[in-house]
Amino acid sequence: MEKIEWSEIDTVEKVDKIAETCVSMALCEDCDYYNSNEDCAVAARLATISPYLADIGPAYWSKKDVEAAVKLGKKGVAFEADESNRIKATLISNEIEVATGFTIWKDRQKVNLRKMLRAEHSPIRTILFKIELRKIPAFVSVHLTRHSQTGELHFVSSCREDRGYEGEATRSTPVNHMMILNAQHLINISRYRLCTTSHQETAALWKGVCEACAEIIPELEEFLVPNCLYRGHCPEFRSCGYLRRYKEKQNGTTRGN
Repeated sequence: MEKIEWSEIDTVEKVDKIAETCVSMALCEDCDYYNSNEDCAVAARLATISPYLADIGPAYWSKKDVEAAVKLGKKGVAFEADESNRIKATLISNEIEVATGFTIWKDRQKVNLRKMLRAEHSPIRTILFKIELRKIPAFVSVHLTRHSQTGELHFVSSCREDRGYEGEATRSTPVNHMMILNAQHLINISRYRLCTTSHQETAALWKGVCEACAEIIPELEEFLVPNCLYRGHCPEFRSCGYLRRYKEKQNGTTRGN
């Protein structure tokens, strides 16, 4: 089969070819698009756009998955690696040992951070991050500000003319967005913004936020997951099948096996 470059993916037929190839093969190595020395350029591009696709791998992609990612890719919504300044995470404080110590009449108490995060005990709220997001679409910023019920703080650049903004603002207008979040906030927001029912552009951005925070505190990575992995089942009205595919991947099985 002739290899299709990303720039040439402009018809449903070409998307179908890629989807059929990915879905029909259990391993990337068996795919005609796979290069033994380098991952398939198309697959790598799709994984960049969609954290969902990146997580489960090409062997578990569906035609619908690929079509959705391609549409976003053609709009140029992927968050590229060379735009690393788009997302910046800074640890403001980590007083988990002091907070834990105070609960048992001590000045400080050593903790197993992984166990504390799994249990979601209150001292994890002393792990505080400043998240700086630059030039993100206004509608993505709006999605994030929905999460402000439990003390999350949001500071977003104004599009008011009397606040320095020039031009006509739209839902895609680039804005700067800063958040002050603790570890519990990160866990809570991830349950919804890493879900495939979330807008894929918002999911891609939030995945970047999770990765930036996990670089500072690696123990966080295990607990920043979509709601289906958090709860053990999908609570949405219509399941996308991610949990099933995740379990298939964990068990080393594929469709039809």
